[in-house]
Amino acid sequence: MQTQTKKKSMLKTTVKIIRLRGFLGFYDGFTAAALRQLTCTSLRFSLYENGKHLEILQNSNSILDKMYVASFAGIVGSVVGLPMDVINVRMQNDMKYAENLRRNYKSFMDALIRIPKEEGWMTLYSGGIAAVLKAAIGNSAQLAVYDQPFDVLKTLMMNAPPTQFPTVFHAIKYMMRFGYLGLYRGLVPTIARKAPATISLFIIYEQLRLNLGYIPLDSK
Repeated sequence: MQTQTKKKSMLKTTVKIIRLRGFLGFYDGFTAAALRQLTCTSLRFSLYENGKHLEILQNSNSILDKMYVASFAGIVGSVVGLPMDVINVRMQNDMKYAENLRRNYKSFMDALIRIPKEEGWMTLYSGGIAAVLKAAIGNSAQLAVYDQPFDVLKTLMMNAPPTQFPTVFHAIKYMMRFGYLGLYRGLVPTIARKAPATISLFIIYEQLRLNLGYIPLDSK
């Protein structure tokens, strides 16, 4: 919904996906998304958990200090995961193009090889500024409504051909093509995706932390 050129409801988008790809169409890009979560999410939580125990923060109860640490962890995780994010976005959006314009990536590895070969390795980091801003805000807030505009911007830039958005300002202008509501395109499916995922993530994280603890960075 975030990359549509014409307004379509979530229901119409759902019907189109089923018509073109079947129910498996909802899992396009799953490998890239899963790999990103396995690497970046674990990195974010590891950095945050260890960051909270830094000497300079030992006696601090400030929520702002924790938000700084969370933002830093989110930025690092975002940078590491950008190539996987780009591949995920492209594989999910490929079906909306005419057959002669589709990229037709066969798999995550196929995309990882073809993108640098066909468009240059920097394309794997397209939308990086928006992704980093989204990660900094989203990781400290973990609420879809706050980071949704950056999510839309990131998706647009990652899915675009190399010359479509010379700068982030061109992408912002395009994002506003539907007016201010353009900032929140796809908000409902984003919440539907993030709410259960975030709740499950923190439940699992807390259980692992309580039962297994954590390993300090300076442990021997």
